[in-house]
Amino acid sequence: MKAREQEEREARLSKIRPAIRNMLKGNPNVFHYTTFPTADKLFAQHPIWQQAKIEAERRLIFEEYVTELKQREVVRLVVTVWLYFLSLT
Repeated sequence: MKAREQEEREARLSKIRPAIRNMLKGNPNVFHYTTFPTADKLFAQHPIWQQAKIEAERRLIFEEYVTELKQREVVRLVVTVWLYFLSLT
């Protein structure tokens, strides 16, 4: 029974994940520091957000996306610092 539930969950996530990620990517109000409660308020009326009926699944997709934004921000900062130190030499 658990395996079937997991398969159904993965099927739902794989169906809705691209749409939610595109919605998040296309919104200028989503940053690496945006929290799920903020996003939930921001997108509460958005049809794509509402398609993910289970909050835990919306949260998972959101957290995956924001984690990627955080990783990009760290890389950006490292490169900026590296370039700064190179400019000192």
